[in-house]
Amino acid sequence: MEADIAKTKGRLIAAEKLTELLADEGVRWSQQIKIIDVSIAELIGSVFLAASVISYCGAFSIPYREALIRQWVDAIKEAQVPIAE
Repeated sequence: MEADIAKTKGRLIAAEKLTELLADEGVRWSQQIKIIDVSIAELIGSVFLAASVISYCGAFSIPYREALIRQWVDAIKEAQVPIAE
């Protein structure tokens, strides 16, 4: 019976340590969720811009592409579509 008591005490100590460690992870996970939510919202504008560049910019020079992309980014922001910087 004493062996069982010692075993149970050891398990309780291990459980307390695990609970403390998981509490810290909960804070980190909450912060990560906020970052992911922003990324998901910005994904719409970013994918739209990427698809536009792939579809329409291939034949143009680099300076013209850069100017065109700046115009598109401005238009996306003006339309209040979230886009990553």
